[in-house]
Amino acid sequence: MNTITILSDWARKILINGCYYGIILKTGKNEFAVLDLPVEYCTTRYKDFQGNDIIEFDISYFDTIMDITERNSVLKMYPDVVYKAYRKKDKLKSKWVIIPGNIGICFPMMDGRPFFLNVIPSTIQYDEAVDTELEKDKEEIRKILV
Repeated sequence: MNTITILSDWARKILINGCYYGIILKTGKNEFAVLDLPVEYCTTRYKDFQGNDIIEFDISYFDTIMDITERNSVLKMYPDVVYKAYRKKDKLKSKWVIIPGNIGICFPMMDGRPFFLNVIPSTIQYDEAVDTELEKDKEEIRKILV
């Protein structure tokens, strides 16, 4: 297992999205893999008895995969709890499936929001100011030429 690569990837995703969601898949007796969950289709509202976040996964994610054979192959990668919930989705009351705490990985940053979220309005204002300044410069050049 290349821990440096995995941990740096998780840290990058936490900074960008505010949280990392994943599922541990057992691939052998002493081997495992981690399946990254799409952030847009995950949430965490509850904690288990140890204080770990419990992941809720929106199974409507699989409806975004239009090719049925590809959807089925993707579904087979997920654990049985997700696979069975999607197969019974018409009978379920909710589209959210709770991922068991023993296979779910959730690393929220502070309140679960992206770290640089508060910088976005300032960045937009800066871009608008630069555009306005360019327009003023063009207008001044036109005045000089005329």
